[in-house]
Formats: sequence, C-alpha cells, structure tokens
Amino acid sequence: MNLAFVLHLYQPPTQSESALKTIVAESYIPLLKLIKNKSDTSFTLNVPLSVLELLDKYGYTEVINTIKDLVELEKIELTGSGAYHPLLTKISEKNVYQQIILNEYGQGYYFGARQGFEGENSILIKNLKGFFPPELCINMKLIDILNDLDYEWVLIDSSALDENSEGSIFKVGGHKINLVKRDTDLSNILAFKRDAVIDDIVKYVMNLRTEAAVIALDAETFGHHNKDGIYLLDLLIDKLHQINVKIINISTLVSQTESKDINTVLESTWAFEKGGIHMDIYRLWDIQGNKFHEILWKMLHIVDNYNPDMTVKVLEEGYETISIWNQEDVKSIQNKQLVEDINLNLLILKSMHSDQFWWASNMTIYDKHLFSPLMIENSVNMYRKIAPMLNNENLFNEITALCDEVSLLLKS
Repeated sequence: MNLAFVLHLYQPPTQSESALKTIVAESYIPLLKLIKNKSDTSFTLNVPLSVLELLDKYGYTEVINTIKDLVELEKIELTGSGAYHPLLTKISEKNVYQQIILNEYGQGYYFGARQGFEGENSILIKNLKGFFPPELCINMKLIDILNDLDYEWVLIDSSALDENSEGSIFKVGGHKINLVKRDTDLSNILAFKRDAVIDDIVKYVMNLRTEAAVIALDAETFGHHNKDGIYLLDLLIDKLHQINVKIINISTLVSQTESKDINTVLESTWAFEKGGIHMDIYRLWDIQGNKFHEILWKMLHIVDNYNPDMTVKVLEEGYETISIWNQEDVKSIQNKQLVEDINLNLLILKSMHSDQFWWASNMTIYDKHLFSPLMIENSVNMYRKIAPMLNNENLFNEITALCDEVSLLLKS
C-alpha cells in the first residue's frame, strides 16, 4: 500500500516574530531533520510565500535552505498554493491568479534558479506539479483555473466528493488535473487527537480498502500543537514501514494509482461535514451572525474589487528577479509610482489571509478556542494601512469606519 503525507507549513502575514521563533524551534527544525534522516520516504510540503517571507525577514534562512536541499535530494516535493493563504473560492478570479502566480514566483525565488536557460534574468521553479488550496477550499471554478494553469493534481477534502466515491485519485469534467482525496478521518486523528495511540492508527491504515491513502495536516501539529508530535511521527513511520506501507510523495502516488472519473465536485473546505452537524461549508470563516466576520468580509470585498493587478505586471517591467515583498529590494526601483503600486497591491493580497476569520470565529475545535483579539487587531491594522493608499476619500472613510467598528467590538 502507498501512503502520502502532505504537510502544510504556513504562518499568516500578521504573525509575530516571537510566535514564529517558537514554531521554528518546536516544529520546523526537528521536523525537517526527521524528514532528512528517514530513509525510503518522501513527503509533500506546502510552503507558501507567506511563511517564506517571515522566515527570511526574521533570519531563519537555514530553514529555507534546508527545505531547498531536501527538494534537491527528492525527500520533499513542493506544491503551489495562494501566496497569502486566502479562501480562493471567495475572492475575485483576477486575485486568484495573482495569488497563485505570486506564490510560484516566491517559491522560484527561494528554491529555484534566478537565471533563464540563456543566462537572462528570470525566476525558474521546476517540478511544481501539485496544488494545495488554502483551507482545502475548493469548487469547480477553482478546478477550472488550476487545470488552465497546467497543475497535474490538486488536494481536496473527502467532503468534496459524493459519499460513494471510493478511492484516492479522481478526474472530473474531462479535465487533465487529478483530484487527490485527503483521508479526513485519518488526518484528523493525527491533527487533533492528542492521546492518539500509534497502534490504533496503524490498524486503521491496515483496514483501509484502497491501494493508496493521503494524510494532510498542518506541519505545526508535530512539535508545536502536539509537543510529542515529532516522536509520534517518527514512530508511526517506522511502524508503517514494518507492515510494508510505502511512504511516497503525492506526485508519485498519482503516477502509480488509477484515477476514477466523477461527474462533479462539491464546494467544500476541510471543516465541512456532509450530513453532520456542521453543514456550513465555511463554518469557521464566514459565520452568519458573527459581527467580526461580517465587517472583515466587507473590508476584504472592498480591497478585492480595487486590486489593480500590479504584482504580476511588475515581473514584466525589468525587475524579473526582485523580491517585491522585501522593502529594501523594492527601493531599487526608480519608478516611484510603480513602487507605490507594488506596495499597495502586495498589502491588498496579504490582507486576504484566512486567519483573520479563523481567529474571529469564536468556535472551539477539539481543545482549541478560536478567538484572538491580537490577530484580529493585526488584520484590522493592515486594512488601516491600505485605506489612505487607495487615494479615494469615500473608500478611505468606509474602511476606516469599519476598522473602528471592529476595534470597538474588541473593547466591548
């Protein structure tokens, strides 16, 4: 049997340096060491620009370089995603493309080459075959876009498929792109069950009726959320090898698994439970009656509709290898209007991150209560920065009033 791990390394653009320091020490460094030292294994990692930018900014280049080395050793394969972790099904199509293309550029900047085949300035990233949609947020429109961008596979939650859809790999609507189903139950045992017993997990795998299975969860689960997580993963891999389970990356799994044709995909996220008590697809990010969500979505829609596509255009303006998320690099651009446009566009893309809604949901997932005034305020401050940059008095007043409303709610 083949089993693939998809590990999601992500931190929002509003994350603090102190929190990142803890996560790097508790999770990223020991996790990457484990991956390096485990023989006969290959993992799939989603490492979006959002976390790469933070790692670079706060001096954790050794983490970036380790990931790059592991990619070259084929211990890791990387995936595409949205640069700043937006809910891609709930933003405009132009910004879906912007988020995806910018993320590819960022991964190329950190993990690829900065010269083209003929020595010209260019960012190149190879073997980016798969796509990890933030929050596993999917619908047919997004699948159409990913198929158009020539991705070979996209990860989806099992809730996006009909209940009778057995198997792991699917194709829909005549598209070339493969749909890779996450084993939701198995993934959630590892992600949320702090007293998980390894033998129970191994027994679950042995009882599967499929030739392949996919475990997908946050990388921070191992060592940060679950302090024993690194040990747990280490032991689990050894136990799986003992029962002849091959641990391979998703692209290899796709190449070795026959796909099944299906008629459609349901709009879904990893939190959607068909037929259960949580019938709302966006139950953690867009809750009816949640005042924070209502205001934050109003602000996101304002900036989403404004966005002038400058991030993609700058890559064609003679700055083909510049890290536009780095203010020092952006200062090298002589065209001041272009600099202003880049800064505004980048801030708008950052403001779309899903964590603002997650930490305002006031929900409880297993033992974690999802409400953080600090993370909400950090997101509001991002909108406050955007407001005067729009050069539109009406929009400035509207966004400022909405920001003030959130701040008042936090004080009440």
